[in-house]
Amino acid sequence: MSNDITDLIGEVGTSGLKLYQDFCPMYNNGKGGTWISETKEIVNPYEGTKMLNCGSVKRFCRKMNRSFTRIFLGVSLSS
Repeated sequence: MSNDITDLIGEVGTSGLKLYQDFCPMYNNGKGGTWISETKEIVNPYEGTKMLNCGSVKRFCRKMNRSFTRIFLGVSLSS
């Protein structure tokens, strides 16, 4: 789902909201996994505390509609 959201961000933008596409190369038996976050700090959602800091920022995104972000990413945004 994160890849689909990333594609949508590329099309729609973020309205100034800073979003990061992060990547963990070890997830899924070395196939890797991506996720979207609001901070540069890596907090890996895969494998719990075992790999909490594994990964890196793959891409910085800055364009999207705030209400869409709230719905699909489940983030809490201040006005």
